[in-house]
Amino acid sequence: MGYFQTFFYGLSLIQLDLLRIVSVFLKMYRGLCLTYVFLEQFWLLNPYFWPVSVINCLTKPYFDLCNYFFPPDILRVYGFNFQQVVGWELLGYLIRVLDMFIDFYDQYLN
Repeated sequence: MGYFQTFFYGLSLIQLDLLRIVSVFLKMYRGLCLTYVFLEQFWLLNPYFWPVSVINCLTKPYFDLCNYFFPPDILRVYGFNFQQVVGWELLGYLIRVLDMFIDFYDQYLN
């Protein structure tokens, strides 16, 4: 193996590790989004106290983006907003696609 082949192989391994880190962070963010969906149903919880406010601040931008693409008027049925569930499932789909890409890329390097 030449110098450049070794360099690009090492660079590819770094990219693979970075993709794995992004996948782990997306999985943790998906858990936060699920917590937000559950806490949104408990309307007696004060959204300005510590644990709920932090979860709201971290997940609100993602759900606002989902609100832009999927208006809640279309996905609201019997008082339940399915837009949050659709956004949560889209994040899960993105994680599955990223994991499939990581597995394919890992097989290609080995």
